[in-house]
Amino acid sequence: MVYRMDNYFNKIVRLAENSHQQMSCTLTDVALRERKAHLLDTVQQKVLEKIELENGYAYRFESGGQILEQLMELIRAERACCSFLIFTLSVSGPTDDLWLNLTGAEGVKSFITRELGF
Repeated sequence: MVYRMDNYFNKIVRLAENSHQQMSCTLTDVALRERKAHLLDTVQQKVLEKIELENGYAYRFESGGQILEQLMELIRAERACCSFLIFTLSVSGPTDDLWLNLTGAEGVKSFITRELGF
């Protein structure tokens, strides 16, 4: 088993060594297509910058409008069906850009690109 420290919640999370093989969304194909057509597309259109990380991607968004609420909605929705994803949302001053990191175990980058279209 592989362990990592989850600093946000100050707990140790056990990750299976073959967790990349277990990466699958629990949504039905119809539900996933609907989510992509609405929430995922809405958020994706607001991405200002995408940076590849070792274990995922970082996305930059302009502050303002409804983006903070949309990102929170995306996190709530995705963590319910894709429990292997790790979400890190960085928010500071009212006019500073927002950053969303989507990370996880080996193989998560291809899942993010293939299944979420990000």
